[in-house]
Amino acid sequence: MTAGFSKGKKNYYLYYRCNRHSNINIPGTVPHRQLDELLGLLSFSQVQVDHIVGRAKGALVEAITIYTKRAAVKTAELQDVNMKIDKLEEKIVNDEIEPETYRKYFKKYQYDKARLTEELSHLKGLNGDRLDEQLALLPHLAYLSAIFEKANINQKTLFIKGDVQTWYDR
Repeated sequence: MTAGFSKGKKNYYLYYRCNRHSNINIPGTVPHRQLDELLGLLSFSQVQVDHIVGRAKGALVEAITIYTKRAAVKTAELQDVNMKIDKLEEKIVNDEIEPETYRKYFKKYQYDKARLTEELSHLKGLNGDRLDEQLALLPHLAYLSAIFEKANINQKTLFIKGDVQTWYDR
């Protein structure tokens, strides 16, 4: 459908026209009213929002605990790999191993170090700050119509398409 304006006797009126069927024209007030009704039906009651927030907070605390434990394990693994690299370098300096053996193990340890560093970076990025921001948005589930009205046209489009994460980031 495409949107357009039609001139009446005194004003211009919004309407939507079907691209496939030229004889179908819908007054703009009809889909707008239906969308408002739909958003009203999609909005949660305060009791439901309170329940969702409570459950989400519990899950958030649990998730942060798990991420913290995983980060501690990965930190210990990274320290172990760094110690292995140090020992390997010490052996090459003391002529205890061949250069080919050194290169083989150094490459393996460097790969392990890079992987662990990336995993640690990811785990530390999942801190409570970003999750708390998203948790703070949950009470607004009771007011979807009001949020939609305040949104700009790009946010409204993303909201309707269901791309809520991109909408939140904007």
